[in-house]
Amino acid sequence: VLITAKTDTSLMLKSLALALRGRMAVGEAKRLSDEGYAATLAAELGVDSFPALIVLPGREDGEGDAHGADEATAAPAEVYGGQMKYEPLMAFLAERAGPPPA
Repeated sequence: VLITAKTDTSLMLKSLALALRGRMAVGEAKRLSDEGYAATLAAELGVDSFPALIVLPGREDGEGDAHGADEATAAPAEVYGGQMKYEPLMAFLAERAGPPPA
């Protein structure tokens, strides 16, 4: 999930979503105020600068809590700390994505 204060979805995020299609869900949460899902998620994860990319763990069966995971068995969310450029973002996400679809 990319948490951003921008109102338009970037071409880079769209490119990442297409490159990871079938391997990982890529989404965006617009933090346009101090309320709402994006603000709550950022606060829960201790994120205070934006844009911020967060990998939320999920389960293969699709079951889980509102963040797509079962707290008892899920890995913790990971906050990306590198440059917001395509190549390093793709490397970070590809390591955490599932295998390419057959």
